[in-house]
This record gives sequence, structure tokens and C-alpha cells, in this order.
Amino acid sequence: MPLLSVRRLQAGFTLVEVLVALAIVAMALPALMLQISTQLEGRRSVQDQIIASWVAQEQLALIKLQSVSGQSIGSASQKVTGEVEMANRRWHWQHSMQATEVPDLFRHQLRVSGDNPVQVELEAYLAWPAELKP
Repeated sequence: MPLLSVRRLQAGFTLVEVLVALAIVAMALPALMLQISTQLEGRRSVQDQIIASWVAQEQLALIKLQSVSGQSIGSASQKVTGEVEMANRRWHWQHSMQATEVPDLFRHQLRVSGDNPVQVELEAYLAWPAELKP
């Protein structure tokens, strides 16, 4: 009887139990790291799209200001490109303008890209006063 009571008093895990637990952890950690990496990459992509949309909206606001002040923004078939810095990064934008069937109404398309290909396209329809018609 004393031998049985001594075995019950010994607490702990066997070597096999420890090895099984380590194998489970070894299989779970890479999957967890992959999931975290995917989440971080998705966050970066969304952040880039948000900043690119800010750049496009800023350029559209400048176009509107130019139209109100009477400055020329180019012809309807001309593409205008430029660069701007926002959020400590360089962003490339391209603006094109097309006439519509409605007199004095123009379709403006802005494309913005950063390190990747086109990330945001913004399309707007703006009416110009007849005296400032491009």
C-alpha cells in the first residue's frame, strides 16, 4: 500500500504528454503567425487606399478652385500628371477630362497610385461656367 500512495503524491507530466503538447504548439504557432501577417498586410492595403483617396479628393478640390478662379486646367483631351507628398510618401496622380453630351459639363477622372499600380480612381462630373469653358 505505501507504494501506491507514493505514486499518487508525485505530480507532473510524463515525457510523452510534454512532447504531445509541444507538437501541438509547434503546429499552431506558424498558423497564428500567418494569420497575423495577413491581417497586417490587409491593414496596410486599406491604409494605402484611404490615403490615395485623400490625394484624389485633394486634386479634385484644386480643380474646382481653378475653375472658380478662372485658371485653365487644360483641354478636354489632355492628361495632366503630378506628384504630391502625403503621409510621408510620394503619390502619383493623373487627371483626365472629357466632354459630355451636356453642354458645359465635363467628366473628370483622377487616378492615384503610390508604390503599387493604380490604387484609387475618382470620377466626378463638374459644370463649368460658359465664360470659363476650357
